[in-house]
This record gives sequence, structure tokens and C-alpha cells, in this order.
Amino acid sequence: MTNVRYDHLTGQAAYQSSNFDGEKPTDYRLSINVRRKVQKLGMNAGFNLYAYGNLYYSFSNDVVNRTKSSSYIVQGTISKSVEDKFDIYLNAGPGYVVSQSSLQSANNNGKSFNADGGLTIYFPGKIQFSSDAQYTYLAKTQIFDRSFHQVLLNATLARKFFKKENLQLALSGNDLLNQNTGFNRVANYNVIQQTQESTIRRYIKLAVIWNFTHEGGASGQN
Repeated sequence: MTNVRYDHLTGQAAYQSSNFDGEKPTDYRLSINVRRKVQKLGMNAGFNLYAYGNLYYSFSNDVVNRTKSSSYIVQGTISKSVEDKFDIYLNAGPGYVVSQSSLQSANNNGKSFNADGGLTIYFPGKIQFSSDAQYTYLAKTQIFDRSFHQVLLNATLARKFFKKENLQLALSGNDLLNQNTGFNRVANYNVIQQTQESTIRRYIKLAVIWNFTHEGGASGQN
């Protein structure tokens, strides 16, 4: 465990590692995915259940601090694929985030909503267009009085060449809405914090991709 001693007069903090008997840190992750073919619609449908989090212990000025962070998500999911025409999928559903420290009276618990989807369309002439998006919503909490919304949208237009289609020219746009702010909410030691880190935001990329393959039954490599 880590013992953090704060000097409130100078604002300095000293960190010291030490043994602590009686309590054990815990990490867990659970994922359940169920899919079923819907014959009448020619598509797959189902649901996802996710639960993950951790429990840590530390000292703050020689007082034991219990930090809990976990997320619970329920999603519906649909997908459909038609050969040489299109592929499409969508996952969406609500969640609940638990983020709290035993040394703080307020917590950072709150509702959430997450969605992600993607679409690929195949055109004549070995041309294809693909796009994917991720939506994140975090409600305001006792600590943070503002909710958070973010949509990350990417798209690619590509053209394949030659009989084996091993050469590809692709024009890609990343974070087209320019909303990637590096946002994060986390409970760490005895601090619950919300951060925005520097990250690569919207950009356009032109790529030439050659797919190398081995003959004679050997596995292919890119």
C-alpha cells in the first residue's frame, strides 16, 4: 500500500510504500455477450452485459482510505451483413459508474450512456466506404456539476487494386467532429478527479497499403 502524507501549509506530499494486513485490493471484469439470428430480418440481434472495476486501499496521513471504482453497462446490439453490398452494426445502452473514496463525503457516482456503431458500403470498382462512431455520456455527479457528451466519428474511403486486391489506397479522417478531448474521470488513492489530457484530435491521412502474402499454404502477413 501507499501512505501519502500531506503538509497543508506547504502543499507538499510524501509517498511511502508499506505493508497492510487484513484488506486486499481487488480487480474484476465480467463480460456476457448473447447473439441470435433473426431470420425474418436477415440480421443478428442480442445484448451485452459488462461489469468491471477495482477496489484499492491506501493511507492518507496514516488514515486508511478505501477507493472504489466500477462500471456497469447493459447494451442492446444489432448487426447485418450482405456480401459485396454492406456491413452494419450498432451497440447502445445505459450504464452506471461508481467512483468514491472513503475519506470524502461526496462521491462521483452517476448514470452513463454508451453507444458505438459502424458501417461499410462496397461499391463497384473495388471501392469501399467505411465509418464508425462512439458516443459517450456521463451525467453530472455530487462532485462535478457538469455532464459530459462526446461523439468520436471516423471515416475511410478506400480503393483496392490488382486481381488479388493486395494494394490499397485509403483516405481516412479521424475524429471528424473534433471532440476528442482526452477526458477522464477516476478515483485514485484519496482523490476523485476529472482530467482532460492532450491528445491527437481531428486529422486526415492518406495511406498506401500493400498486403504481403506467402504462397504454398503459408499464413499471410501484412
